[in-house]
Amino acid sequence: MSNLRLLTAFFLLVALLASTWILAGLRLVDPAPTDRIAYVDDRGVIRTIREDGSGAITVSPDVEGFFTWPTWSSDSRRLAYSGVIGSGEDIRMSLFVSSSNGGNSTEIFAGQAGVTGLLAQGVIHFPLWSPNGNRVAFIATTMSGLTLFLDDLSPDPGAIHLLDNGPLWISWSPDSQYLLAHRADEYFLINAEGDLAIEPLGIADQESRVPAWSPDGTLFLTAQRAGRGQYHILGSRISGGKAEAPRRMLTTTPVPAYLWSPDGAHLSIAHSSRPFVYRNMRMALYGGISVYADPESEPIYVVRDPTLAHFWSPDGTKVAYARLAETPGVLRWAVLDVASGERTSLVDFVPSVAQLTMFQFFDQYAYSHSLWSPDSDALVFAGNLNTDAITASLRESGAGPRIDGPAFQHDGAHIIVVNISDEITTQVITEGFMATWSPN
Repeated sequence: MSNLRLLTAFFLLVALLASTWILAGLRLVDPAPTDRIAYVDDRGVIRTIREDGSGAITVSPDVEGFFTWPTWSSDSRRLAYSGVIGSGEDIRMSLFVSSSNGGNSTEIFAGQAGVTGLLAQGVIHFPLWSPNGNRVAFIATTMSGLTLFLDDLSPDPGAIHLLDNGPLWISWSPDSQYLLAHRADEYFLINAEGDLAIEPLGIADQESRVPAWSPDGTLFLTAQRAGRGQYHILGSRISGGKAEAPRRMLTTTPVPAYLWSPDGAHLSIAHSSRPFVYRNMRMALYGGISVYADPESEPIYVVRDPTLAHFWSPDGTKVAYARLAETPGVLRWAVLDVASGERTSLVDFVPSVAQLTMFQFFDQYAYSHSLWSPDSDALVFAGNLNTDAITASLRESGAGPRIDGPAFQHDGAHIIVVNISDEITTQVITEGFMATWSPN
């Protein structure tokens, strides 16, 4: 009997240990962090924090180098970002992927030693996650100029070369099967899940930038100049793995930049652009933003403010736009409510250089770097609040926004959150020059 009891106890112990090991194994997959902001401080360290600035987690590796421009995967579990390693002739600009919980850093692209070209001011790479999170398309500087690569995040570090000799602009289809690329004056459709066939679309335009997939994946938009004062927005569909001939959806004024709302219910077009220099950076200043419920009908709203950029909220109900303020050198965040047409001024500010780069190419960064919170109730941005502008905003709006956090004027850039859920509140949450909110 004693032997039987010992044997029974042994098997019970084994079963208990096995279940413990299974549970431990399950816990190895950490839950994805939700509602967090990834940001870069002035020492080139990437962290994530909560909306109130608490709970900081360091993401970039603890090695000598400078890391920047993090971008979230669609499930918020990973971040891709650039890093500058080494010095002198040995300097290398590499692309990394890390767990957003910290650790597990992987170098997915090792830049060529000594090649130090930038895509834009302070921008080393432009990574764009596929919607399913299985691949990263990215643009990097090589000896062949701006070059487009595709990486499947496998242990093999070799990224696949797709196109070079940029400039390049890219957009994923919602099902992650296709990648649209605009190189110089040519558009291409790339089958990312098949044989990586690169199909020229026969659409020529050098001034417009980023093609746009409809959120349901049935249609993509490109643009083409139709004359000195006109631009056609063209719509194309996919049939049998090939792009059908484009047809004109609408005509607008040059040079348009366009975005679908995430729910696919609306299309916004920034138009009537003219060259503009702000903080020694050349960009487009748009004469207005038109919002369409049907691209083949008249717009339902037209914002006629001089704007630099606009971004849809994740729920598709609001458009945040950065416009010129009355104070010279100062910008103003404002929000358009698409249901009511109401426009609300939020806060006046001076952006960091990285934030300004997001504005400069907003139709590209709208796909990779969200400034909106996942619940569409707040915005994050980098820069500094403006004392005189804030005072004016408070006078204009009666009770107006409430400003929390450190003093309004700062020597360096800061990460700032504007909450618009009930009353408008603004809080400086930490020091840094670039920030982006997690998708969920």
